[in-house]
Amino acid sequence: MKVIYQAVATLVALYKLILTEASCAPDALDYHETIAMKIEEAGSIPVAVNDTYPFSYNMMVADDFVDTTFFFDQKNGIIYDESGSKVYDVSSDPIPDGLTLDHPTTGASTTMKIAAMARGNNKEEITVVFASSTLPPIISEAHAQLPPAGAYPGYYCGPGDHNFTRDLYRTEELPSCVSIGRGFNPYTIYFVFYNFDLENGMLSNPRPFFAHENQMLPGHFGGAIARYGNSLLYSVGDCKIFGTDGGYSAQLDTSHCGKILNIDTSNVGSYEFAAKGVRNSQQMKIIEKGSANKSFLLFMDIGGVTAEEVNVIKMNKLISGKKIRNFGWGRSQIDGKAREGTCYVGPGFPGIL
Repeated sequence: MKVIYQAVATLVALYKLILTEASCAPDALDYHETIAMKIEEAGSIPVAVNDTYPFSYNMMVADDFVDTTFFFDQKNGIIYDESGSKVYDVSSDPIPDGLTLDHPTTGASTTMKIAAMARGNNKEEITVVFASSTLPPIISEAHAQLPPAGAYPGYYCGPGDHNFTRDLYRTEELPSCVSIGRGFNPYTIYFVFYNFDLENGMLSNPRPFFAHENQMLPGHFGGAIARYGNSLLYSVGDCKIFGTDGGYSAQLDTSHCGKILNIDTSNVGSYEFAAKGVRNSQQMKIIEKGSANKSFLLFMDIGGVTAEEVNVIKMNKLISGKKIRNFGWGRSQIDGKAREGTCYVGPGFPGIL
């Protein structure tokens, strides 16, 4: 059994930190008696056979629900409720038509049959995101697609190694110089969004409403998800292998890579960009305060070059549709510089830790 703990943090004071290009390095952390954390055991779930050793499992908690919490085994495609009972299992329950969930991966962290989940439009509905190498018949092509083929050529491990690829978003076999995944053949992976009915503790009647492309390789898939009314906020990741600065796509308003999407769950295929410059956010939470100008989104953006970010933004600024909010990750077409937040970063080497 794997014990799950629920951490409850009480934040008494919120400070606004203004960063500039000249002062992006933070001061030493201060000690505050007013910030505390309490940890309590919330429950436990079974662990799949052969998934008990470090880095062998891939699990996620889903707390985007009003009065309950779900926990799901991404690798094996199993959803548990907070009592530890199975709600859905791809090995025994019907898989939506057209999906292929058994596909090559580069390790436990990229092995995912179920990528994310959130509450649906009502208490009797749940949204589930599958990672599939094929699309369902009702969706002929992904609604959000990778950058145009051949638009971003480059080198793995640096130009000196002569490992040239014609497309960093549709790469060939990973060369031997890559730190993790050498010899793997990347391919396009689809993240397909379904609404399910939740009846008597089981999922039924899957209805697809959105799909986006990413690249299956040891890289950034994002996966942070949260619902706000008919809007479903979802972080895509920057669609690239580890080691790079995020490239131009994370900053371009024409690519979904490096973005938080605002998906309209009431209209199939409808979405817009809520934020850009987001590297690889895997957790987000909406704190609702009755209205969009009082509610806010809190999300974590995993770093790897300069900083691990915790970002907060009011919902009315994020979903207004008037402006795509920019959190910095990627390379600017204006000055050609790469950033993480407001800090400049070097270009990095694709595939090198």
